[in-house]
Amino acid sequence: MLDVDGKDKMEGEEPTLFHVLKRRKLCEAREIRMIKDRQGITYTRPQDIMDNFVQYLTQKYEPIDVEDTSIAIMETATPQTCPTVHTDQLESPLTYDEILMALRAGAHHNAPGIDGLGLEFYTENWDTIKSDLKDLLNRMFRHNQVSTQQKHGMVVCLPKSNGDPTPDGYSPITLLTTEYKLLARIMARRLLPIMEEHLRSSQFCAVPGNTILDAVATVRDAITYAENTGTPLCMLTLDFEGAFDRISHYYLFHIFRRYGISHWYIERIRNLYDGATASIQINGTLKGHIPIHCAVRQGCPLSMVLYALCLQPLLQTLEDRIPGIYFSGTARSSPVLAYADDITVLVTRPEDFDTIRQAVHTYEKATGAQLNTRKSKALSIANWATPATALGIDFQDQIMILGVKFACTLGSSMKANWDSVDRAIRAQARVTYARQLSLAKRPQNVQLYLLSKIWYITQTLPSLTIHIQQLTSVCSWYIWQGTPFKAPEGTGWVGPAGHRGQMLDTTSQPYLENG
Repeated sequence: MLDVDGKDKMEGEEPTLFHVLKRRKLCEAREIRMIKDRQGITYTRPQDIMDNFVQYLTQKYEPIDVEDTSIAIMETATPQTCPTVHTDQLESPLTYDEILMALRAGAHHNAPGIDGLGLEFYTENWDTIKSDLKDLLNRMFRHNQVSTQQKHGMVVCLPKSNGDPTPDGYSPITLLTTEYKLLARIMARRLLPIMEEHLRSSQFCAVPGNTILDAVATVRDAITYAENTGTPLCMLTLDFEGAFDRISHYYLFHIFRRYGISHWYIERIRNLYDGATASIQINGTLKGHIPIHCAVRQGCPLSMVLYALCLQPLLQTLEDRIPGIYFSGTARSSPVLAYADDITVLVTRPEDFDTIRQAVHTYEKATGAQLNTRKSKALSIANWATPATALGIDFQDQIMILGVKFACTLGSSMKANWDSVDRAIRAQARVTYARQLSLAKRPQNVQLYLLSKIWYITQTLPSLTIHIQQLTSVCSWYIWQGTPFKAPEGTGWVGPAGHRGQMLDTTSQPYLENG
C-alpha cells in the first residue's frame, strides 16, 4: 500500500523494509518543520514557514541594479560576431525531428509542472498529438504566444548539504510545464554551435566536444606538472553565491548581442522570461504569485546555456590576462576552467590575484553576482608560499573540484579519492544487504549502484592495487552474500559465506588478470 516504487527498484524486486525506510527518509528530508529568518528568529508554524519563504523568494527575484560601465567592459571581452551568421539555424520553424529529440532527451518520472501533465503523457500519445504539439510549439516560438500559465512555475525548495536552517540553505528548483520545457530544450540545442564557437577553451558544460572529464584531467595534469617541475602553483576555486539566481536580465540580453544571436531570437528568449511568475510549494501546500525579475531558473533546460553565455566574458578576461601553464614549451593550458558555475583558476604569479579580483569585481557590478569567499578555496602546490590576500580566500589541504578531491601531490590525491570511494561502496553494500535480490540480480545491482561510483574516479586518477583488491572483495561478497558455493580450484577463493566480507588477498587476482 506504500509508495515504494523508487527509481532504484529493480525489475521483479519485491518491496522490502529497505524501500520503505528509504522512501520515508526522502520524504522527511524534504519536509520543512522549522525555519529561521535572517534575524535568527525560529518559526515552526506551517503558515509562518510558508510566509518566510514567500517573502524570501519575492526579495530574491527582485530586479538587480547593475552598472552600464561594467557591462560595457564585459561586452568588450567577447569578440563581436555578425548577427546574420546563425540566422537560419536559429529562426527556422520547429520540426517533428527536433520535437521528438527533445521528448527523448527529457527525464522521465519527474514531477510535472502546474498543469500536471508529465513527459510520459506526450511520449505515450506522440502519434496522436504530434501535429497539434508541433503547431502549439511553433506558435509559442514563431509568434511569441507563450501564455502566462505556461510561464508560471512551482518552486520546490530542496535542502542543501550545509545544514543552514534559513531559507538560504535551500535550493529553489522550478517545476515548469512540459511544453515550456520542450521549447526551451529545442532553443538551447540550437545555441550549441554558438557555444562551441565562443566557449570551447574554458567552459566544459553544454559545449560540444568538451566534457567534465576533460576539465578534471586538466586539473590533474597541472598538479602533476607542477609537482614534477617544481613550478609554484596556486589553484583557486571560485564560488558565486546563488549563481543562477544572481543574474540580471538587463545584462543577460545585452551580452547576447556579442555572440551573433539575432535580435529576433533574443526576443524569443526574452518572451520566456517577461512576465514569468512562480508559486512556492512547502510540505504539499502551494502559495504565492512571485514575479521573476532576475535569475535563470533552475529546472529550465535553457538555463545552463544562458548562464554559460553570461559567465563567458569573465572567463575570457581571466584567460587573456593570466599566463597559465606551458606544459611543453608552446602547449599552453587555459588558466581558467569552468563547468557551469564551478570555476577553477590556475595561478602561477602572485600579482595575478589583483587581476582576478578586478575581473571578479567588474563581473559582480555587471551581473549582480556575489563571490562567496567562505566557500571559495585555494590549494598551494610545489612550495607556493604567497597567500591569496587580495581575494581573502583561505588555503586548504584538499579542495573538491567537480566531485574529485585534489591535494598538493598526485599521490595524496589518489589516496584521498580511493579511500573515499572504498568507504562509499562499503556503506552502499551494507545498506542494500536487506534487499531481496536473486543471485542473477545481484551482479546487475553491483554494476548499477556499486561500480558506478568508481568509473568516474577511474577515468581521472589511477588506483592502487590495494584499493582494487578491497573493492573487488566488497562487490564479490555482496553478490555471493550468504550463498553456499564451492570455489573453483586454484583461484584461492575463500568464500564470503564463511568470512562475511573478509577475503584473502588472492581473491581479487583472477579478476585483476582478466581486467
